[in-house]
Amino acid sequence: APPRSSAAVSGAPGDAGSCVVVHGTDMALPGFTVLAWRDAEGGSPLDGLRGAAEGAGVPLGGWRELDALRIAQGRPLSGREITDQANPLEVGLFHSVSFTKGCYLGQESISKVNNAKGGRQFIYGLRLSAPPAAPLPLSLRDPATGGLAGRLTSLSPSTEAPAGLGLVRKASAEVGRILDVEGGEGITAEVVDVPFPTRTDAQSAGPPPASENKAESAVDAAQAADRKAAKEAEAARKAAKMAAVQAKIDALKAGKAAGNGGAGGSSSA
Repeated sequence: APPRSSAAVSGAPGDAGSCVVVHGTDMALPGFTVLAWRDAEGGSPLDGLRGAAEGAGVPLGGWRELDALRIAQGRPLSGREITDQANPLEVGLFHSVSFTKGCYLGQESISKVNNAKGGRQFIYGLRLSAPPAAPLPLSLRDPATGGLAGRLTSLSPSTEAPAGLGLVRKASAEVGRILDVEGGEGITAEVVDVPFPTRTDAQSAGPPPASENKAESAVDAAQAADRKAAKEAEAARKAAKMAAVQAKIDALKAGKAAGNGGAGGSSSA
């Protein structure tokens, strides 16, 4: 998870010639993030930094390189992985969620997902056999059953080995699993782990107390035992009732058979 950040500001952020240096990268990497705005003459506070960085052998990049790094790290992006079709826990943002904070929008649904030990899908890296030409998102399919296994949501702009990011359904969320990319003309995607996502409430901004978890587990276990006992008692009651009904039916059949036999004997006499 990314560390907490601190910032240094030169000028009002957004003003011409201003610069913001943030201690942190918002990824699972140490470093700094620099945001700068050009001045009226087109100059940038980054000009001097760029020269110093190049002199020190530190490569600088733009949005293309940043997106490639984001995907390699497994950092979800709004509109790609972060949509109304995914819970924050499903996209690996446990570190951004508190389970001890007071009420907030979405708290109940997040708690339900966590208590159910995760969601329906999870964010993973995808190592592709080739870059698909079709527009994203693309469905991922289980090659054995053809069933839906997830979605390819981001494609790395890197010119190295083709890679992407996606949401993989729980049944297929296994590192090393090979999935088919729908519409990819034979392209496959291997599920790989990525460093950015956090996947347990122990990694959250406010982990639930251990005692609370144990208490909830004990209550859940007791309730499950009660439900099982009630179900077994109901099954036994129904079985006894059916046995009694069957006994009555058998008795009626026996009486009828005996009556028919007696009537036949009188007629012969």
